[in-house]
Amino acid sequence: MKAIFSFSLILALVVLFTGCETPTETLVDEAPGAHPSSSAERLAPAPATLEDGLVVDYPFDEGTGMVLHDETPNHINGIVEGGRWTQGVVGPYALQFRGRGRVEAPKSTGVLTTVGRLPKGSISVWFKYEGIARGASIAPILYLGDDAGQNSLIIEVGHPKPENRQKLYFTVSVRGEPVQCFDSNAPLQPGRWRHFVGVVGDDFNTGYLDGREMVNRHYNAGDPSSHAFFATAPMPDLFTLGYGAAAVDDRFTSLLGALDEVRIYDRPLSAAEVRALYAMGK
Repeated sequence: MKAIFSFSLILALVVLFTGCETPTETLVDEAPGAHPSSSAERLAPAPATLEDGLVVDYPFDEGTGMVLHDETPNHINGIVEGGRWTQGVVGPYALQFRGRGRVEAPKSTGVLTTVGRLPKGSISVWFKYEGIARGASIAPILYLGDDAGQNSLIIEVGHPKPENRQKLYFTVSVRGEPVQCFDSNAPLQPGRWRHFVGVVGDDFNTGYLDGREMVNRHYNAGDPSSHAFFATAPMPDLFTLGYGAAAVDDRFTSLLGALDEVRIYDRPLSAAEVRALYAMGK
């Protein structure tokens, strides 16, 4: 009896002075549709705002003129060629292209090093696809690569194969061959605004369309564990919106459609952050 009392006293003193408690398991709710390989990133402390990690931010708020202003301290402003201002989906304005023209950030802005050297991150863009311009095989949305179309990261709708003309593609190519490429696995209906976010981390890639992860996306090159981003494409010459070339075709063409609110981050966005960006256009 005395021994039992002594043991109980010792245990009570340990609890009193160490604060020890019976350990409990912490459960973390997974966001619906979130990519499994991005779990570690989602467990990290959430950034304060959607401005954290922004490298480029084009709100398309000008409504006039030939300069598309980058609202980040990097000031990677784009020059508008052949586009016209129209009604936007996030703010009051967007840029409309009729199969000719583009927005190009000159090399003097430092875009080819600031953006071109990002090994991971996220690209958010609002676009309205209206079809494929005459003589073209794709509707380019965003392009960073060389002027031969062989080394690039491109977001586009369309493909040289007729059956894939209306699919959305996120592709990174090196020496004319795609090293990471997935598509929407379903055609997009033209004439409506869509929101796409491409996300690349240290050991994963994924995409979101209209706020939802593209869990049924189809891989033409690479797989969900691939991690090719801007820095994968060597020696870029161009950074453009609404203009580009797919490595499988290498003909530079322009968008038939409209663009609004383009953002580039130096970090992978979470599913919740993507939903917040999508909500900005509703």
